[in-house]
Amino acid sequence: MPESMPLETPANGGTAGMPAISARGVLVRRGRRTALAGVDLEARAGRTLAIVGHNGSGKSTLLAVLAGVLRAQQGTVVIEAGGDPAVDGRARQRIGYLPQQTACYPELSVRATLRHAARLRRAGGDCVEAALEQWSLGDHASRLAGHLSIGLLRRLGLALATLGEPPIVLLDEPHAGLDAAGRALFRAWAETGGDDRTLVQATHEPAAALRDSDDIVVLHEGRATYTGATPHHEHALLIEMEIDVPVPTNLAKVRLQRDDSQPSAWLASPIDGASPGEVVAELVHAGFGIRRVVPALEAAEDRLRALMARRLAPDSGASPTA
Repeated sequence: MPESMPLETPANGGTAGMPAISARGVLVRRGRRTALAGVDLEARAGRTLAIVGHNGSGKSTLLAVLAGVLRAQQGTVVIEAGGDPAVDGRARQRIGYLPQQTACYPELSVRATLRHAARLRRAGGDCVEAALEQWSLGDHASRLAGHLSIGLLRRLGLALATLGEPPIVLLDEPHAGLDAAGRALFRAWAETGGDDRTLVQATHEPAAALRDSDDIVVLHEGRATYTGATPHHEHALLIEMEIDVPVPTNLAKVRLQRDDSQPSAWLASPIDGASPGEVVAELVHAGFGIRRVVPALEAAEDRLRALMARRLAPDSGASPTA
């Protein structure tokens, strides 16, 4: 059985959309070290998938395999209803990819770099100017890529990955090296994708994964220890409490949902903008014995960290499911 999900998840989590990327049994060895040990993954069309794990967990290797720039020794990768991007150029054309280190020619200007990429991708000429505007690179268009700061070089990498609006975008630690302005640009781009774009991003930050994704895959030492929908409870509370009375159905300030992580845990979602104090007061008045109250996202972040650090038992039989 796969690991349990941190907190409750949306009813339709992980079910909407056909698979845009499907990977099965992906195995990558680097010398004596196994970088990926039979990973299964599905990224569904129009959704954002976060691949979460500590450094060395296999995130970058998995993204490189999905992008077709690295071939796995075993396993399959299929893009939409097409082929494997490692051998099928048409499948690879549908992917935008940002590696951990931005790859470009240092002697080319920013504009020339984008024009070169547009020709390779067979994208329209207007996409270069659109990318310069999207990532606020217009004032730097004539500068050589090799002379850019780390943050501007990262923006150029994002511009290359998103050039021509590919339907599938794979980003390795997209926030790395970005300042506040760069992160704002990234959020603006991410919010405009809609159902036409599938986004897969690797991160070691649990908060970013919970904030920015629809689905999560947790990697630990090359194995997927959890796969499932992301809980979205921005204003909810996780409450541990003893219930010695029937659960009322007419609570005005809060909607209760049992959390399977522990017998006494409940997810409390405020109704009509009720404050945490109002939620707790109503539960106390209804006869609940409250022991602990924490923000639900904080609890989910803690559990995600635990999943990131957890080693699968050798004979657990755990495998990720979409």
